[in-house]
Amino acid sequence: MSPEQDNYIQIKDLNRLQSVKNTDLLLLDDGVASCNAITFENFLQTAKDKTFKGEGLNYFKDIIKSTIATELQQNDDFINQVYTKILNKFLNDDSSSISTTYSKVKDKLGSGLSTYTLSKDNYFVTSSYSSLQRAQIPEYLTGIPSGFTTSKSRTSSTYIYVSSLKNQAYVLDMTSQYSTQEVRLVFYKSDDEKSIFLDIYADITINAGSSNYIKKVTLEYSSQSQKSTIYYYSARNAFIDILCPVLFINRFFLQLVKRIN
Repeated sequence: MSPEQDNYIQIKDLNRLQSVKNTDLLLLDDGVASCNAITFENFLQTAKDKTFKGEGLNYFKDIIKSTIATELQQNDDFINQVYTKILNKFLNDDSSSISTTYSKVKDKLGSGLSTYTLSKDNYFVTSSYSSLQRAQIPEYLTGIPSGFTTSKSRTSSTYIYVSSLKNQAYVLDMTSQYSTQEVRLVFYKSDDEKSIFLDIYADITINAGSSNYIKKVTLEYSSQSQKSTIYYYSARNAFIDILCPVLFINRFFLQLVKRIN
């Protein structure tokens, strides 16, 4: 064998093994001047230490995390199971930790919401079966109309039309103490299905001996003679002096008139 061939070992000339024992030696060549041997068991231990404890640990962790994360993200069954368990835990767990978490989330959401006044142009989000739908906010939920005067105007009129009622709060002067009085609130058929805000009080005085005096407020359509009584007070042998609400509503109410017999 020539000197050049002393640096080479032909693999085909080596014995072939079916298994490796821990005591088997592995050849290590430092690539410079010497060759050494290490047992298979010690080689594995050194490789594990360098991979899991030494400088290779962070690299190994990154590889494992990225591989597992990628595989799990692509597994729809796993994702669904995780979501289901989290939701069940959150919704059904009565432990203090879950309650505390829920309270913190609720408080955070509440403190982050700005104050807002509803208007008729806003919408509610409603749930119908499996879908979300948008529903317009009823006008009667939006509060006092912007053009409505809340300071009460005193009137002794026996007829008051809707054109006045929808813009102004009223006190009905029914203080003629020795007589029966009636105030008629008049609406139009064309106003059916419309919302209206009403703020009406009655100032009533009755000084009745043996006679019976009546104070009442009625609703009617301008085109009909039928009336519907919405406020009624009568007294005999009594002195009455009261201020009481007749109507304070912010909703569609003209169907009351339709029930007139």
